Amino acid sequence: MYFEDNDLYNIAIYGLGALGIHLYEELREGKVSIEYGIDQNASGIKVDGLDIKTLEDRLPRVDAVVVTPIAFYEIEKKIQKKMGKEVAILFIEDVVDYCFGK
Repeated sequence: MYFEDNDLYNIAIYGLGALGIHLYEELREGKVSIEYGIDQNASGIKVDGLDIKTLEDRLPRVDAVVVTPIAFYEIEKKIQKKMGKEVAILFIEDVVDYCFGK
């Protein structure tokens, strides 16, 4: 799997629409720990077992943030400003392409 192959074991998911929630459901029982979700509408979202934050909250250090919305580059800049350039910021499309050998 992409995350283990790249030594990314503690991640956050940005965007908790259908794709983000599906990713969370797929990963939560595996070796990857989803530390929290990030969404601009954090107060309106409930996902069982997942702490949901906004970019304005304190965001604990993770190995990577997986961005699920299509507006990746705009969101990437906001995350880098908040968390620094040390954290990997991954576009969900790149993760899926890797998993399916594209």
